[in-house]
Amino acid sequence: MPRTGPELLDRLRTVHRQVSDWYGGLPPEIAVRRARPGDWAPVDDLRHLTLATRALTRGFRAPTEELVARFGSAEHASRSTGEIARMGQDALEGGATSPEAMIPQRPEGLDDARLLEVSLRDWQAAARELEAVVPERSEEELDRIQIPHPFLGLFTLREWISFNAVHAVHHLEGSQRRIR
Repeated sequence: MPRTGPELLDRLRTVHRQVSDWYGGLPPEIAVRRARPGDWAPVDDLRHLTLATRALTRGFRAPTEELVARFGSAEHASRSTGEIARMGQDALEGGATSPEAMIPQRPEGLDDARLLEVSLRDWQAAARELEAVVPERSEEELDRIQIPHPFLGLFTLREWISFNAVHAVHHLEGSQRRIR
């Protein structure tokens, strides 16, 4: 059974705080280092989470009528966080990758410490903005309004809250594994 909006928001805040705490405690030289060529460094994961969270916030801020006109009303019951996590894992195992618009670019001219500082500040602002708009939607809107995920299909707003938390944990754990 999907959780209530306030319960999901509490979980989201907890995950966002974990992300901030962990990345905030990283030495800059570790945060920017790629384990292997082609891998993302931890700061790249953080920047990706910022891009994705800002995109979701734009969706939450869009007028209900506009979203329903573009994507219809949900025809399925909101799935649980566990179901959303399994969908994401299955897609990754099937070869899904981040869309081009969600691949982080590093700003030029910043040393390691400044890059981490700016990236963490941007993440924290994006997380706060999402956390602020979630309570503006009613329980009914969380289940009725839907927005597409780039490769997982249409998600209700309730599912998007779950996905944002699952996605953040996925990237946090990936960063932790790669620096070990």
